[in-house]
Amino acid sequence: MNIHGHLHTNRVMKQVIDRDNPIGTKYDGTTIYSTKEEIDPRYISACVEHTDYAPLSFEEVEQRLKKQWDDLDYTPPDNSGWGNGSGPG
Repeated sequence: MNIHGHLHTNRVMKQVIDRDNPIGTKYDGTTIYSTKEEIDPRYISACVEHTDYAPLSFEEVEQRLKKQWDDLDYTPPDNSGWGNGSGPG
């Protein structure tokens, strides 16, 4: 898990392949797809715009991270949790 500030109303995003949007074919017949941006579930924004201008306890961060993972249907790689072997749950 990574906690970020200074993003204001933005979120940390990642580029992913958009399998619903083929844009061409390579010389070998492989399909080329466009990309799109999605929220990166490994990051939580601690900017005041995301916290109603109030500090967050670590327990609240855990709850927000678990909710984000559930909302985005994300499961961290085995034994990685928050990067140190632990995580919500």
